[in-house]
Amino acid sequence: MKLLILILIAYSTTFANLDLGVRYLKLANTYREANEFNKAEEFLDKGKKLVNVGYKWENKYWTAVADEYFAYLYNDLSQIQNNESNRNYFKQLSIEHFNKAKNEYSKLVKMEDGSQEALSEILENVKSLDKKFANSGKGNKNSYNNLENVLNYDRLKLRELPVGISDKAENLSLSENKFREFPPGLSRFTNLQYLNLSDNNIKSISPDIEQLRNLKWLDLSDNKLKDLPINLCNLQNLEELDLMNNKLKSLPACLCQMQNLKILNLKNNDLPYQEIVNIIKCLPNTNIFLDEYKLVDKNKTQAVPAE
Repeated sequence: MKLLILILIAYSTTFANLDLGVRYLKLANTYREANEFNKAEEFLDKGKKLVNVGYKWENKYWTAVADEYFAYLYNDLSQIQNNESNRNYFKQLSIEHFNKAKNEYSKLVKMEDGSQEALSEILENVKSLDKKFANSGKGNKNSYNNLENVLNYDRLKLRELPVGISDKAENLSLSENKFREFPPGLSRFTNLQYLNLSDNNIKSISPDIEQLRNLKWLDLSDNKLKDLPINLCNLQNLEELDLMNNKLKSLPACLCQMQNLKILNLKNNDLPYQEIVNIIKCLPNTNIFLDEYKLVDKNKTQAVPAE
């Protein structure tokens, strides 16, 4: 009897989380349409985490919806940027999420527990995303901005690198897997220009990352990083580094040597005030994304303006 009660509680909790997650996603899209982009991103992040906890058809469907909404949000944000690097950064994120949503919708069509009405809607979504994805990709001059050439191994529950990856691979996405550390063997892919390791459980980055000297775009967002190796600073060709949603409490001083860095996203970390001040001063030509409330010195009333 107790086991049955526990099962019922677990089921009801999962259902409640999914319902709340769906409401957050819809609210986020409403905020986006009202041009309240910070609120939109906040509720999209909350909503996706809630709907992405199960493997049923409904969970996968709303995870795809979340990525579609993220794509719309980042596309909108790219349109309002005055700085070209910022525009390219948000455009890249938009294309990335369009591609994820498209792949997720396509997989849903093959699952047996979706209704025909829902499948019909999904097929229309895929067609719509195909058009928007194609339009979003136009005009990108850099190879790491063209996600059609990305080797995509997202959401496969990987704990180690898949076999068969070409040593000449330039663009690789390993997002939303089960990696707890920098994947061993990844450093041999020295031609990589774009690497996406977001949404894993990575707690540390191997010093071997310095072997990836051709990297221009590195996404380590939504992991569990508390610090970074100084070897990361040897990636002197790196132009965009995303460290959002980690647990960073410090930054290596050598980060100031990365003068080619155009975009640095530090949002939602645990960095102290002085670390923020130092990085802003030493990288004056880098667009640094920060949270306003993270920049307030606890001992002072002064705040540093966020990007």
